[in-house]
Amino acid sequence: MAGHEVCDPPERATGGLKDIPIEILYAEARAQEANFVRGEPSQDAAGVELFRRAIADADEAAWEAVVTLYRGLLIAQSARQVVRSLVTEDAGFCVDRAFQRFWRATRARGIHEFQDLASILKYLKMCLASVLLDEARARRRQACVSFDGLAPDASLALKIVRGTDELDVSVSFGAVSTQGSA
Repeated sequence: MAGHEVCDPPERATGGLKDIPIEILYAEARAQEANFVRGEPSQDAAGVELFRRAIADADEAAWEAVVTLYRGLLIAQSARQVVRSLVTEDAGFCVDRAFQRFWRATRARGIHEFQDLASILKYLKMCLASVLLDEARARRRQACVSFDGLAPDASLALKIVRGTDELDVSVSFGAVSTQGSA
C-alpha cells in the first residue's frame, strides 16, 4: 500500500477501505482515537471498518484488533460504573464478557444497524453495563441463604440487640422460638 500514511484518512487510499490491511486500519483507528481524546478532529471510518470486518466477515484478525483497540476504553468505563463496586470479578473479566455479549448480539443482527463508530461503542458500553448488572445480581443471589435446602436438623441462632433490649432468636426445622430480656 505505497503512498498511504497511517495518519492519512482511509478514504484517500486506493481501492477503498475493504482493501486496506488490518494493520493499517488498526493504526489509523488508534491514531483517530488519540485525536478524539485530545479534542482534535477525528474520523471513524477505520474503526467502523474494523468492526464491520470482525462482525460481518467474521474476521478473527479484525476482531482481535477491535478488542485490543477498545479494551482500555471499556476498562475505564467499568471503573466509572456505580454498580462496579458490587462486582467481585476483575474489570478484565467483565470487559471480556461484554465483548462476548456484543459478538453474540451483532452476529445475529449484523453490524449494518449502526450509523457510526459512536453508536457501535455506545452499544458496546451498554453490553458492559449489562454484564456488570448481571454479575451484581448474581453476587446478591449468592449472598442470600435459602432455607429450603437446609437439613431437617439444621438450626440458626441470632442475638438481636437494640439499645438495652436483647432478643435471642432460634430457628429449628420450621419452629421459631424467641426469648427476650431487658
